[in-house]
Parts: sequence; C-alpha cells; structure tokens
Amino acid sequence: IAEKVIVLTRNQMEDDFPYPSNVIIFKTGNQVDVKISERKSIPWKLFSFMQFVWATKNLIRQHKPAWVINYDNIPLLATHLARKIGTRKFRWWYHNHDISELKKQSRFSIGWMATRNEKKSFRHLDIFSLPAEERKIHFPDLRHECAYFFIPNYPSGLFFKQFYKPRKPEQEMKLIFQGSISTGHGLEEIIKFILPIS
Repeated sequence: IAEKVIVLTRNQMEDDFPYPSNVIIFKTGNQVDVKISERKSIPWKLFSFMQFVWATKNLIRQHKPAWVINYDNIPLLATHLARKIGTRKFRWWYHNHDISELKKQSRFSIGWMATRNEKKSFRHLDIFSLPAEERKIHFPDLRHECAYFFIPNYPSGLFFKQFYKPRKPEQEMKLIFQGSISTGHGLEEIIKFILPIS
C-alpha cells in the first residue's frame, strides 16, 4: 500500500469522495461543472488544459513520486508534455478506460491532440492496463517491454450486496450502457443477447 497518493484533477465537483488520510487532492482552476466546461470557448479550454499540464509538472518535481498513473488520454498527454518541459524520472502507468477514436474528435481540440499523442506515449510506459481484454486489439503499438494487465471494470460485489438482492428480471429489463457507443465496445453483443431469436 502506498504511503502517500496524490490525486490531480480539474476542479469540477463541489464535494469530494471521502478518501483515506494518505490521499492528497489537488485541483486546477476555479470550480466549473463538467457540462458547463464542455460549452466553454477554445481559449478557455486551452488555458484550463495548460493549467493541468503545469500542475502535473510541479507536482512531479515537488513530491518526486515513484509512479505516475494516468486514467485517460488527456492526463496522459499532460504527463507527456510535462516530461518534455523537464521533470524527474518516474515509472509510468496508463490505464485506458475508454477507446477514443480520432475521427470522432473535433480537429485540433484537446481530445483530438490527446488521441493522436496516445500511441507516441507507449514507448515510455512501464505499465499499460485495460478494463476489457477485447480492447487490446486497438493497441497494436504496445511494445513488449511494457507490462500489460487486465483490470476488470466490475462493480464491487462487497459494496452492492449491502442494498441489492439478486432477482429474476421482470417483463421489462432496464440497462445502463456507460461509455462511448462504437464498434467493439460491447453494445452490439448486448443487443444480440437480449433480442428474441426469430
């Protein structure tokens, strides 16, 4: 267990999750709801992102972490740029929780740049992980020296069993599909599974 965990995030929530005492939270910028930030101007988004890059660089220099873990490709891009600016060496772990397709990004947006940068960062990674084995085919540039792990994105049974009792589905079944709707993301398989066989 890590003695200290530093979490860097954009300032998008009024309340924080009740983290353990060894977790330190750093937020960049003024508090702005994520839906509102999506409608902000391009200069505002660029400034917000550069605040995040600068904070990444400063936290690495100040706290000298053994590991830097990125949870999606935008923090991955920020860490990549922080390395270019100049920071101490660290071991780097990238957990990709959602596949980002370049054709679905607005050209020259932060998301577009992060998607383009993703493969460039692979040669520097020490660990790469995915929540589904099926997604590994989308990352052919992963080098052999980089350790790969499959970390299932399942809800915690220990948590949910407090208030959920297993039961047979009734006439109507409601499903929540979380994530980007695209080929290989599982939605087609769900539809085939629940449709009656003719």
